[in-house]
Amino acid sequence: MGVITLSRELGSHGDRIAEQLAERLGYRFVNKAEIERVLREDGVPESSIEKFDEKHPGFWQRFSRDRDHYLHLLSYTISRYAYEGNCVILGRGSQVLLSHLPCVLNLRITAPLEVRVDNVAREFGYTHQEAEHMVHHSDRDRAGFHRFFFNVSWTNAELYDLVLNTEYLDVEAVVDVVSHALAALQRPDYVSETDEKLGNLFLEMRVITQIVYQEGVPVQNLTVTAEQGKVHLRGMVSAEEDVRLVEESARRVEGVKAVSSAVYYVPPNTSIR
Repeated sequence: MGVITLSRELGSHGDRIAEQLAERLGYRFVNKAEIERVLREDGVPESSIEKFDEKHPGFWQRFSRDRDHYLHLLSYTISRYAYEGNCVILGRGSQVLLSHLPCVLNLRITAPLEVRVDNVAREFGYTHQEAEHMVHHSDRDRAGFHRFFFNVSWTNAELYDLVLNTEYLDVEAVVDVVSHALAALQRPDYVSETDEKLGNLFLEMRVITQIVYQEGVPVQNLTVTAEQGKVHLRGMVSAEEDVRLVEESARRVEGVKAVSSAVYYVPPNTSIR
């Protein structure tokens, strides 16, 4: 079982590295197109998929109402791929969503600005000025994406197990280094811990999906924790009947063995003070 998340700066050859890692290891390559394909299958409107991209903070504020919906579906999709195992996940905050899992190798690919600008100019046939603008724009948008959804700085080294500078390392050398690092994480105790945590995480995501997005139970501030099939729910509803509906909905999810609940009925406050 192995999972690699790869965060990269534009012009650092990160996309090529991700593709070659997947090919070398025989892993599924999970890129933007693959994630968006799953989001479409799960019923996310095309307009929402197009607008929720790695864009700058000012862009995001216009669509903050849809943040939780998109973040849940993104988390569900990435946790599903990780749970299935043997994949290279490119970007989309996967290094944050899958942090603290021993068998998940969180990788960042970087290079000096001028190197990245030169690479982009050669690849796309841009002038130096055009390439520099494109690199700065990409950096700003990816930083905004991570701040808006995860409240982290995507350049923070603590998010990663391995940060590699490709100024002098070619793609093949990076693939070699990463393959060795991933193999070192495949200890039996690490594998067991990761399998258990991913199983719990994916079950939590499926329970939320069932309650909120498939059955449409109107519950606020819903949180779900799962441990070996035992699920605990927390949240608030404005109709007494919905307390029962939330619990029943959770029990219908495959893999749920028991449900405990701290979902409370809170009457709507109609008074004006």
